[in-house]
Amino acid sequence: MGTKVSYGIQLTSTSTSSSQPQLSNVSCQTSSFSSAGTDTCSANLSGATQNQIAVSLYSSDPALTIPGTVYVNAGASSATFSATLASVSTPRTVWITAQASSGTGSKVSYGIQLNPAPASSSQPQLSNVSCQTSSFSSAGTDTCSVNLSGAAQSQIAVSLYSSDPALTIPGTVYVNAGASSATFSASLASVSTARTVWITAQASSGTGSKVSYGIQLNPASTSSSQPQLSNVSCHTSSFNSAGTDACSVNLSGATQSQIAINLYSSDPALTIPGTVYVNAGASSVAFNATLASVSSARTVWITAQASSGTGSKVTYGIQLTASSTSTQTPTLTVNATSISFGTVTVNTQSTQTVTLTSSGTAPVTVSSAAVTGNGFSMSGSSFPVTLNPGQSLNLNLQFAPTVAGSATGGLTITSNSSSNPTATFALSGSGTSVSHQVDLSWNAPTATSDPVAGYNVYRAPGGTTSYLLLNSSPVVSTSYADSAVTSGQTYVYMVESVDSAGVESAPSNTATASIP
Repeated sequence: MGTKVSYGIQLTSTSTSSSQPQLSNVSCQTSSFSSAGTDTCSANLSGATQNQIAVSLYSSDPALTIPGTVYVNAGASSATFSATLASVSTPRTVWITAQASSGTGSKVSYGIQLNPAPASSSQPQLSNVSCQTSSFSSAGTDTCSVNLSGAAQSQIAVSLYSSDPALTIPGTVYVNAGASSATFSASLASVSTARTVWITAQASSGTGSKVSYGIQLNPASTSSSQPQLSNVSCHTSSFNSAGTDACSVNLSGATQSQIAINLYSSDPALTIPGTVYVNAGASSVAFNATLASVSSARTVWITAQASSGTGSKVTYGIQLTASSTSTQTPTLTVNATSISFGTVTVNTQSTQTVTLTSSGTAPVTVSSAAVTGNGFSMSGSSFPVTLNPGQSLNLNLQFAPTVAGSATGGLTITSNSSSNPTATFALSGSGTSVSHQVDLSWNAPTATSDPVAGYNVYRAPGGTTSYLLLNSSPVVSTSYADSAVTSGQTYVYMVESVDSAGVESAPSNTATASIP
């Protein structure tokens, strides 16, 4: 019957009408920003359109905010829109991409360079958070403010974080150009157990680090006759060279029995005792604060926290400015005079961290550090090492007893420090066959739009704020068992939730465990 035969017909697309305008480009008035601002931009066609055309806009970066769609009206050849640029901490180019409806051209893009604000000595720093009232025994509202070290050159956004559901605050406040503070309201709920809730503030790049303010919440039944921790005061609030300040912690009235007050330093340049005691019948106790000279100006903070029922945390700031003298002195400060590991289970290991800080006005060189004694060892550092003024180095000391009983040893640190160039510290510990474990649990956050991927658990020795991460990867449950604890020691724990990008939340409230 014959073979198959074929015939082809070529089909071509209809050519675009020469009168139909094409999407030509995107243009903006300003192509570079060093701070937050607004740019006037336009999407441009190759000619006037016969009817209205929708142009979709896309941003490449969260720092660039633009409308999703603009419209070129009939008879026009362009449409204007505003681009809002946020300040950034690292330089980068953000892109506006435009795509018109069918037949009006392909995608076109326009780049805007964003640079961090130039460092300037006149740029104000985030100084502190303050509130009118530091203690509540029932629900109420507190008037608070975030304060800068000077007037802002331009509007600054300050993010606020609450540590507790009983404290409600806005997520962001703005310090306007020319102002040095911004006020906001904090709403406090009534509580059934006493605790301190924290406001943490963090400003945009160049305006300071995180600062916190604590408000004590007490149940309504708290006795009014019990004295509260009122404040910390010092004789001098500013130093431009090394010196000693006479300070005191003050209660709202005379205490009926001796009260222990824990003191915390925010900076290696500030040395204070770890604990002071207000004796029965007294309303204050004096102590000395030792200030080191610094190479750059900063505020160092004394934080005091009394035992249960004597108030919340209170703070006092001392301004340190760079010394005008040309004398440069290397000085090494160590945050311990002796290191006790307490009681450690045989064939397990306990770790203590010793911090070496260059507290002088010239770099200090640590030539060696050596440990002696059975069961004691050191890791994490190699020598010699040079620390610039203000720089710190952590030495990780371990005690791993193999037999039960007491053990002693020593740590020797050799440096070119102007004082105590060969420093020695006693090491002690005891081995035991009894082991302990701290079981932690917490509630998952409920008021968050960012899904929680896991949790990070942190631990610090009692009386310090030297928190170390315990877990190697985020904990997916709301519980954690810490078996690496030492008898006779006290530990403070806190938890931070983590999202899928690894970003941590503000810290939780703390929990304290004392090991028998």
